[in-house]
Amino acid sequence: MAGGLIFLFLTAVAISFLGNDLRVAAYDLGEPYTPAEWEKHAEETLNDILNRVPVKQRAKNIILFIGDGMGLPTIAAARILKGQLKGKYEIPLAFEKFPYTALSKTHSADRQVADSASTATAYLGGVKTNFGMSGMAAPYPFGKCGNDSEYEKNKVDSILTLAHKAGKSTGIVSTCRLTHASPSACYAHTADRDWESDADMVGVKGGCSDIAKQLIDDNKYIQVMMGGGRYKFLPRDYMDPEKKEPITSGRLDKRNLPEEWEKEKKDKNLKYKYVWNKGQFDAIDPKETDYVLGLFEPSHMQFDLDRDTSAAGEPSLAEMVEKSIKILKKNKNGFFLFVEGGKIDSAHHDTLAKKALYEALGLDKAVEAALKLVDLKETLVIATADHSISFQTLGYGTRNNSILDADNYLPQVGVPLNYSSHTGEDVAIYSIGPWAHLFQGSMEQTNIHHFMAYAACLGNYDYAAKAENCKGNQPM
Repeated sequence: MAGGLIFLFLTAVAISFLGNDLRVAAYDLGEPYTPAEWEKHAEETLNDILNRVPVKQRAKNIILFIGDGMGLPTIAAARILKGQLKGKYEIPLAFEKFPYTALSKTHSADRQVADSASTATAYLGGVKTNFGMSGMAAPYPFGKCGNDSEYEKNKVDSILTLAHKAGKSTGIVSTCRLTHASPSACYAHTADRDWESDADMVGVKGGCSDIAKQLIDDNKYIQVMMGGGRYKFLPRDYMDPEKKEPITSGRLDKRNLPEEWEKEKKDKNLKYKYVWNKGQFDAIDPKETDYVLGLFEPSHMQFDLDRDTSAAGEPSLAEMVEKSIKILKKNKNGFFLFVEGGKIDSAHHDTLAKKALYEALGLDKAVEAALKLVDLKETLVIATADHSISFQTLGYGTRNNSILDADNYLPQVGVPLNYSSHTGEDVAIYSIGPWAHLFQGSMEQTNIHHFMAYAACLGNYDYAAKAENCKGNQPM
């Protein structure tokens, strides 16, 4: 289906209020009701907008939050769920309170509806690329495995790479595999997003490296790496430390990449921790730790509704973000942190609406945790999605209807599919902090990379090399 120009005008996942008898009683409206109250609300909003003062000093830190598949319908439904859980009609998500918003065009170079690798290359690398490619420019063909001058010419430096080159600390946090499409564009250069380990490249010729190998071999400077995907890093038949069973789909080259990562850090006398459960994670002291590799599941991390919160389980996204910031902010030059709520998309693909919305609330909590730890005068915070997905809230139900049903309820659809698809509409960008006012109007997704680089004087926007004004305000 991904290979054809097919546009399906259907909703593969839908929450419908029609015929829903589930009710939430005794709501506190928490919003205007009378004409006078609505007028007061409008005046307060107007005053807030009129009194906004753009912050035009260099961004010392950048935090980029990605809700994978978090289109506007998901944000609206999550807002309703957040409110209903607290006895209200709705409560805005943390990033919905950011002062500046924009719309992002999510198409890839060759598809109207994109995947997570090509979109990640856009917002992290600043170029549109082909469907399924990560960290490579579009002139390079999809699926070509090479290690030649053409490959080198088409490699795209991500914002994370530019931050490192500027002396900043860097980190990646995801609820998906660290080698999955979105996080891979932070550090990898591959013509096929599915080449996550050498076991995924049987029969592929050309000498290119798998994504896990690139992360460990070529990006030793990344200080925080937390997510899932252990079996992409460990050798086949290795006894998984958590599951207590051999890894049947592990690496074929017999390399134990976490062990190699530990040895490299130990040989350099660095402060590091490799962890794979919540107990080990909780024991990390940010003051005494500079490098963390956390691989909490063989594949993707668990849905938040299913997550084991005991010491044997795994941390939440908010907990990982909080720990990451405390480690990275020790660098006087600042930091860049990539955060992905990746399981929103996973749940929507499987038409699990309730789990998708709780994953969105998990991202919301992660944003709240970050805002408590940073100074917004020096930290640019952006929340957006890579793309949207087929999901809608349908019907004309009253506002006190519960938006949810059972955890694993699969709604009926007009055209049964094994897998719900992405959609091609624009997604929202929310921003706060230095140069956040750049994010306004309708724009290409690639601008996210360039605007972040401009805000922090990175890459081609390093005006410090040309003038002293990058030490403070930048030229406009």
